[in-house]
Amino acid sequence: MDELVGWGMLAVAAGSAAIGELRRAAERRRARRELRAKPALEPNTADGAVVRVTGVVRAIEPLAAPLSGRPCVVYRSRVDTTPALFRREAPRGRREATRMAPFVIDRGAEGTVLVDGSHALLDLPPLTLDDGERARREQFLLTHGVPIREATRARFEETIVEPGMTVSVAGLVMLDVPDGPSAVERHFRQDQPPTLRLTGNATHPLAIGAGTVP
Repeated sequence: MDELVGWGMLAVAAGSAAIGELRRAAERRRARRELRAKPALEPNTADGAVVRVTGVVRAIEPLAAPLSGRPCVVYRSRVDTTPALFRREAPRGRREATRMAPFVIDRGAEGTVLVDGSHALLDLPPLTLDDGERARREQFLLTHGVPIREATRARFEETIVEPGMTVSVAGLVMLDVPDGPSAVERHFRQDQPPTLRLTGNATHPLAIGAGTVP
């Protein structure tokens, strides 16, 4: 009987891992399609167009990823819990934390673009997490209402966008026109050009992938 229970637990764990891999692969494919389908930002791109920009990530106010502790501008941290057989009180399914801070894409001589959205699809590989980060893992479990005893059966995953990475981002262009100069200032300089900003939301999320898009 104990052997059957053991095999059953392995089967449940394997099934949970396979489902997680499929979900991750599906999201990465969707993000890659979005990036490849969108045209590159041009100087004459109109407000409201959906385009792609590529450059180096510059943080404004970086975040700290909850599982790895690494500085980032976007993180998506997950834990999948596999309940022990015959323990109905054990938590089931996936817990997830996602957060994005405004950041800048530095395109060198082409200028900068502000990225500011609430949702993003990530075509990025997950981090290799350090097994020694026990305190962060336990805190993540507790934050999401999962008992610490489930840590031995839990699968943790974290994907981040770090400062210094070269990425491509697809999103909706917004031209933020700054407040115009005063009457006195108009005699000395021209109006400031609008600030380029890419944004996304739950319905139309940003897409972020590593490097340039072929």
